[in-house]
Amino acid sequence: MTAALVSTYSMWSLFRNCRKAVDWRYIQQLVGLERDGNLHFGKAGVRPRLYANDKVMQTKNDYESGVMNGAVGYVASVDGKGGMTIDFDGNDVAIEAGSNQANNVQLAYASSIHKVQGSEFPCAIVIAHRSHSFMHHRNLFYTAVTRAKESVIILGDRWGIDNCAKKRQVDRRNTFLSFLLDQGAPV
Repeated sequence: MTAALVSTYSMWSLFRNCRKAVDWRYIQQLVGLERDGNLHFGKAGVRPRLYANDKVMQTKNDYESGVMNGAVGYVASVDGKGGMTIDFDGNDVAIEAGSNQANNVQLAYASSIHKVQGSEFPCAIVIAHRSHSFMHHRNLFYTAVTRAKESVIILGDRWGIDNCAKKRQVDRRNTFLSFLLDQGAPV
């Protein structure tokens, strides 16, 4: 989990590096090389190609298929035209190449802390680095660490970890609730 979407240790950077580490030989053997002789893992700002067995997350509710935002699944198969079938906990969803459905799925090897709120994992890897200092605060750090059921691994520099633990951020909420209660208005 990471606080930032774009930076040196961002979610997108983690996607690319996890995929390189995990899938390099597997993809090379099963899929083969691209036409230009290279495997493509996604460049910054470019949507990476999805392969069979990729872990993916739905990013918008899809009422037709019954798959909701945040659902995690695995790519079951990919056809030659770019279409794919994704298994979301036994619910196989066929997605045509270039469809809006395809734009609502992203790799799930790494995720932002905000996206995994409410989820649990056997082991959580949390990145607390100086490059994410604008997002550091104790509540976010607590949310990330408590996603782990059994163990948590915290990666980062000493300054980033200390800053997360020290910085308190209490979100001030501006509402009219007290005004409505004083006026006796029905709530």
